[in-house]
Amino acid sequence: RPLQAQATASNRSPGYRLVSILATRFHGFAAATWIFSWKPPLSSSRTDVTAVIFTAKTSAGPQPYVLSISAPAPRAAWARRVMRVAMKTFTPPP
Repeated sequence: RPLQAQATASNRSPGYRLVSILATRFHGFAAATWIFSWKPPLSSSRTDVTAVIFTAKTSAGPQPYVLSISAPAPRAAWARRVMRVAMKTFTPPP
């Protein structure tokens, strides 16, 4: 929710629309999946964004991560498939 407040307050995401913020797990870590859309200036379509936010325990201590992907709405389903494949390969440092 702090990232959401930051995105809307700074107007970094004009026309921001929340789709969902859901609790989940990522590679065993407590996580949140944040899905939203926004409309870039001069664009004819919205941009869909999916972000997975979590903190991983590493030898250097807790490390926060945000894994995200964005794509024009007509390509969003394709982008989410790419993200699912990429997320399988993610490993935080030991």
